[in-house]
Amino acid sequence: MSSYEGEIRSIAIIITAIVGFFFLIEYFIVWTPVNKTASNITAYGTVLLGLAGIVGIGNLTRFHLKNIFRQGKNWIPSIILLISLWLPLVLGLLYTRNHFIFSYIYNSIYLPTSQAFFAILAFYIVSGAYRAFKARNLDAAVLLIAGILVFMSNSPATGILWPGFQPLGKWIQDVFTAAGLRGITIGIAIGSVVTSLRVLTGRERRHLAGRGVE
Repeated sequence: MSSYEGEIRSIAIIITAIVGFFFLIEYFIVWTPVNKTASNITAYGTVLLGLAGIVGIGNLTRFHLKNIFRQGKNWIPSIILLISLWLPLVLGLLYTRNHFIFSYIYNSIYLPTSQAFFAILAFYIVSGAYRAFKARNLDAAVLLIAGILVFMSNSPATGILWPGFQPLGKWIQDVFTAAGLRGITIGIAIGSVVTSLRVLTGRERRHLAGRGVE
């Protein structure tokens, strides 16, 4: 890494620390100048995010246009992608989403396609569940039994066989599933706090790595 890249990374770390600790302190302070400054910075950040989205769309368009003109690999899907990107975007900007062509694209193309993808995804979920629900040990057996009970509680047909499936499945979800989700949420929160503090103090620098930098 050159000295120039090192200086750029140091400046980025300093800016990150200043802005990050400012917002961290502002959360606990009720003072109009500080709160107003934080709101203005947030608004500027929102504008920058929008500009980043425009840059992303431009880069995507440029890349696929080159691929189309050169007739490179998968150049026909590149045409479909650009039409799918720009046609709804232009119609939405010019005529709003109430335009009949925009509504037709959304209701007759986008929604059926997304539903088809979710339907295909269901087979992968069932396949993964089948591989996971193999009672190789005690933990897997508990997972298998709980999964079967929850599955049967959500099926209307099993209520005819035994009415207790619904309350039993609800009890599993309200007690065991909720406890597990709370533990996962607490773990994610602690990890996020630790990672944020490492970034603010400059100990975490992988997000600043440039080309050829570990």
